[in-house]
Amino acid sequence: MLNNPVQGKRVVVVGGGQTGAEVFRHLISNTDAMPRYLDKKLPQSGDEPGPSLVD
Repeated sequence: MLNNPVQGKRVVVVGGGQTGAEVFRHLISNTDAMPRYLDKKLPQSGDEPGPSLVD
């Protein structure tokens, strides 16, 4: 993938469930354009679920 916007950046996937898992999997699927740091944070009780990317 050329011009990967997350390559070499710090990325946090916020959210759980199927969508969060798919975003996380997509980010690690291209080993030539990996983020420098990747973490997944699950929502706390009462938080709105849903993935978002943060640099």
